[in-house]
Amino acid sequence: MVTSLVTSLPLILVIMTAGVDGQQYWTVNYSPSYVCALKQSTVKLSCALNYPHDHELTTVFWTKPAVTDGDPPNLCLDPENRRRVHCDREDKDTYRINWMSVTEADKHIYYCRFTTNRGRWTGIPGAQLDVTDLQVETQQSVKERDSVTLTCKSSCSLPQQTTFIWFRNTQRLTPGIITENQLQLQSVSRQDSGNYQCAVSEYQHLKSPPVYLQVGWVQRAALHTVTGIVVGCGGLIFIIIIIIIVFIR
Repeated sequence: MVTSLVTSLPLILVIMTAGVDGQQYWTVNYSPSYVCALKQSTVKLSCALNYPHDHELTTVFWTKPAVTDGDPPNLCLDPENRRRVHCDREDKDTYRINWMSVTEADKHIYYCRFTTNRGRWTGIPGAQLDVTDLQVETQQSVKERDSVTLTCKSSCSLPQQTTFIWFRNTQRLTPGIITENQLQLQSVSRQDSGNYQCAVSEYQHLKSPPVYLQVGWVQRAALHTVTGIVVGCGGLIFIIIIIIIVFIR
């Protein structure tokens, strides 16, 4: 099953025509109309065509530039991406393009281009593909008993239903409070030090680069210093009292 991170925004579009009557019959439905995808993930876009019944559909393909004449590139036959891009037909008038391992270079607006026995058309404004990676942001150095918030950041808006997961030293975390894209650690200790990474549940292998969180001994060191001073002062007072008693005698 193909899985992708998408924001489903159904969009019915009137397409550009070239001197054809009855424009209201010419529509394209892109699903989804916008995708925010993780680098190296798999993405699927579909376009559903609507055209007059007396037309015969001859070719359909996906392309990047929105053009109404000439020969735009057919991404389904692109030799550079033949191992990553696959096009197929979902049903009678619905056509799909699939990307494997998307990269920054795949960030574009994509269009369905089709021809009938009466002309050629391109559906606009198309479907937009955005690509992001994940980054962890947090304080890199904190003290014991502090509260720490780690945020999993992306350059585009992932779907609201996205589930984030967290790792410390490559091991998945179960403690902590996870709210949307944040991990909250309460009253941290030295055991919380380590390399933190985030991912989404659909693509747990696509982790963010590690960010090291250092939890210091500052508070405990301060406590030891105060304790030492108190003990030292107590000992000095005891010696003074002994000297006074001996002197009086």
